[in-house]
Amino acid sequence: YTAPLLQQLGQLQSAVGNHYRAVDRFEAREGLPFTDDRSRLNLLMMKARSLFHSVQPMEAADTVREARGLVENAKALSRYTPWVLNRLAFYLYAAGRFQAALDVYSEYEGLSVQSADPGSSWNWVRHHTMKGASALGGGKLTVAESELEKALALSAELDASSPAPFATPGARGRAARHTPRDHRIVVLGLQAQTAIQLGKLQNATEKLSERRALLSKRFKNGMRPDDLAELAHSSYGLAMVAWKENDYSTARAFIEEGLVYMDQFSEENGTLLHPFMIELVRGYAALHFYGKLPLESLELNLRKRLEDLYGALCLRNNPRWEAERFILGL
Repeated sequence: YTAPLLQQLGQLQSAVGNHYRAVDRFEAREGLPFTDDRSRLNLLMMKARSLFHSVQPMEAADTVREARGLVENAKALSRYTPWVLNRLAFYLYAAGRFQAALDVYSEYEGLSVQSADPGSSWNWVRHHTMKGASALGGGKLTVAESELEKALALSAELDASSPAPFATPGARGRAARHTPRDHRIVVLGLQAQTAIQLGKLQNATEKLSERRALLSKRFKNGMRPDDLAELAHSSYGLAMVAWKENDYSTARAFIEEGLVYMDQFSEENGTLLHPFMIELVRGYAALHFYGKLPLESLELNLRKRLEDLYGALCLRNNPRWEAERFILGL
């Protein structure tokens, strides 16, 4: 009974979010015999999921590669190939292996597997989104542009009242169903990043403006704190476009708008340390030092924001923030 007991303990730990413990249980179970390849495949995929949630995406991808070997060598498991490829591509993307993820997403698409279940359309929307994101991360901008346009077109065909078969962060940490409008917000952000890198600044402005309007409406309806951070990020994107066009006054207005959103977010969450807050404060400082905007032209107190952020960073001995501590300390 040891093998099923270890697997059940792993599943229990995973269900309550103790993924590090779950990995230990799954690895202990992995050292025992299996009755067939299907049960081994099931364990490997559960282990990979817990590795991913333990912030070990490359280890998760390696585990799924092992699972892929199983489905390729056992004819009875061939129907699981799309599932395995989808997870492999996602974990590779999370690990920053964008070209490898793009290759696997292309392979998955080549299978032309479209099931008849209600989530099938959503699956293809998510597939083109992730393939586009992988292409963007890997610098394949024309591929990203094409894939994200497909994702947006497919999401527009979905029934607005038909949520995805997966959740999205909701208010106060609760999960909420992911709607076509939620997905449009995601894709618009990726399209804006692609357009900026392609130098299509007008297109980027249009995408970011639409995204900001949708986020604002969603925040008013649901009061999701994370939407404040996303609104700030959209404002930063618009400021970046204005910066590239040497319109420093407009860039200043958008950065100040973003900082106000992040102030609300920080008050809600009790911390200044968020990547969007850091990039906005650095952008605000850049407008003064490089854009030559005098301090008196800034609506917000730049000096105090730099001091407060630097102080918060120094209180956290986190290597993740080392570069920011050095730059702000100057």
